[in-house]
Order: sequence, then structure tokens, then C-alpha cells
Amino acid sequence: MEPAASPSAKFTEPPKLLETMVRRESYLDWNATAPLRPEAAAAVTAALRDCGNASSVHRWGRAARQRVENAREAVAVLIGADPEGVIFVSGGTEANQLALLGSGRERVLISAVEHSSVLQAAQHAERIPVSADGIVELGRLEELLASDPHSALVSVMLANNETGAIQPVAEVAAIAHRYGALFHCDAVQAAGKIPVDVATIGADLISLSAHKLGGPPGIGALIICGTIEVAPIIRGGGQERGRRAGSENLPGIAGFAAVADAARHGLADGRASTISLCTEPHLRHPGCLFHSAGDQPRPAGSAGQ
Repeated sequence: MEPAASPSAKFTEPPKLLETMVRRESYLDWNATAPLRPEAAAAVTAALRDCGNASSVHRWGRAARQRVENAREAVAVLIGADPEGVIFVSGGTEANQLALLGSGRERVLISAVEHSSVLQAAQHAERIPVSADGIVELGRLEELLASDPHSALVSVMLANNETGAIQPVAEVAAIAHRYGALFHCDAVQAAGKIPVDVATIGADLISLSAHKLGGPPGIGALIICGTIEVAPIIRGGGQERGRRAGSENLPGIAGFAAVADAARHGLADGRASTISLCTEPHLRHPGCLFHSAGDQPRPAGSAGQ
């Protein structure tokens, strides 16, 4: 009679059933939200430890105010903007709505592929058609602007949240300004992934959101470029120079500043870039369907499948 096997002998090799169950997972949904960066987590934690309302005049309030103003500068530097133009809001959705509803323009023109926060905020807006590749048709934009002399706001995103396709926003801005229109650019999906510069884009208003960069959710900014103003859509106290009421979200703002600074240094070091699906064959798969031309550049992390 053979001796019974010891209990440990049964597990010297993993059962094949368990082998088939082992799998590696990678988080790829960066266009929805990016993982929180350590710099942002540390800044949020530090801000939570400090007590003080940025509107208060005592020393705790003044310390909080200094943190907000330092953050305003860090976010502005990311895209080459003036810190005076940075309005902290609750995220990209509010930034877009403040631009669309606060501009005071009689007409609003938006591309057919904008984020839902633009499409739903301006349901009666005129739609600028796009090509099969998802790129705005500049000729049609010019025709629409030329057809009506009323004051207008044009809103076109920089990088699409579904396909990652990058729009010719500098050309859009030039056409808009030729007809006296303002140009709003939703740069939520682009900032921190590719270089974004207000002078190059030519936008009058730019939307950003921290959690797309690896910052905390619930904080974003509308950035005013130049001397234009927007009417507040949330009224109450005089926060954000009267442009957006409500006590400032100090932990969120601190995290936004930290991730903006980290993203800026990453861009300077070349750690963020665009990709082309035509030149990256390892990204292709027989079962994938690409919704815009393969040779269109996209921010890294946007595959467009």
C-alpha cells in the first residue's frame, strides 16, 4: 500500500484551472478619469489638514487665500495663460456651461461632436458639421458665421473625448474672430497630455478639469484669455472675483495645482505625446473598429476604438 501524500504535496504545482483564472488587468479608461497622481494626493491631504476659508481675513483665511492664488498661477502656467483669468469651478461641465451661458452672445455655434456638457447646455445651438474623420468642416463654419451678423460664440473642443481626434482649433479661432465671434475651446481631454498654449490656440475661453490629468474629481477651471468677461451662473458671495459664488474647494484646488505642475514638467520632459494608429501597428487588432482616420494624431491614452 502506497503512503498517503502529504497535504502540502497536493499544491506543489498550481492547478491548471487556477492558472486559467489568473489574469493581468490594466486601467485604460483615462479619457473618463485618470488615476490620482501621488503629487495630487499629497497636496489634497495637506490642504485637508489646514483649516481656513479663503474669504476670511484672519491668518488662517489669509493662508488659505495664498494657497488658492498659488494654485491659480500653477494652473495658468500649464497653458500659458494669465492667472487673473483662471476661474475655479466644480469641473469641466461647469466650466463649459459658464462659457456658453455666461458669454452673453446671441448665437452659439458648436461642433456636432462636442462633449455632452456642451451639447446639452446649448440644445438650440447651431451645429457645425464634421467630416467622416470627426474633424470640423471649416468652410461650413465660415458660411454659418457669414450668414448672420448677430454676436456669436463658437465652441469647439481641442481633443475629442471619444476618438481623441484633435481639432484645428487655431483655424477655428481665426475664422471666429474674423466675424467678431468669441471662441471657446474645451481642452479638458488635451491639457497635460499634449502641449496646450492659449496664444497658439487663440481661444477667448478655455475649459480644464483636474481629474483628467490625474488630479482630484470635483475641481476644474474656466480660463478667460484677454479682457472679456462672463456673467456668473452661480450667484451668492463674491468668490472668484464675483464670477463664481461658493466657498473655494481648497483641497481640490491644491490637488489641481499639484497635478498641473507635474503635467507641465512631464510635457517639458517629453513624457506626453500624440500617437497615430497608422504608425503604431501594435495598437491595431482585427476586431477593432476605428471611428476616425488612422493617421489623425491623438493625445496619448486616446485610442479611438
